[in-house]
Amino acid sequence: MTDAVGLVGYGSMMGDGFLKPYSDETHWEIDEVVRETVREQYALAKDLLLARKDEVQALGDLLLEKETINLKDIIGVLGARPAGMNETMTEYLTELTERLEQEEEQAKRDAEQQAEDEAAIDAVEDKNAESKEEKETKEKEDK
Repeated sequence: MTDAVGLVGYGSMMGDGFLKPYSDETHWEIDEVVRETVREQYALAKDLLLARKDEVQALGDLLLEKETINLKDIIGVLGARPAGMNETMTEYLTELTERLEQEEEQAKRDAEQQAEDEAAIDAVEDKNAESKEEKETKEKEDK
């Protein structure tokens, strides 16, 4: 655990009853070590968040914009992990990147197809309008 308390697993020494196998003084020492550890880790977390305030804000803004983000988005905002990534995370990021690229390509193809369809519809509508105008002109000429 720590130098102050030692390497003993006090929690594992608890029996089925309500009696603890150590003194109140030891219990107090354990509580103090836990409190100090929590204070230290809180200070470290706070310092880290303040040091990277801009990145945290950018990440928050991205979450507000997209509502759901993935590892690629996080790396895009925060940068690569300082200690690198394990093999599983690297594979996941590679697969995610490939999937997102495929989705973007499909969306581009869909948009192109939709534009072609709309152009074809417009052409048919224009042709129908021309035919209608020709009919009206012919009817006026016939009268």
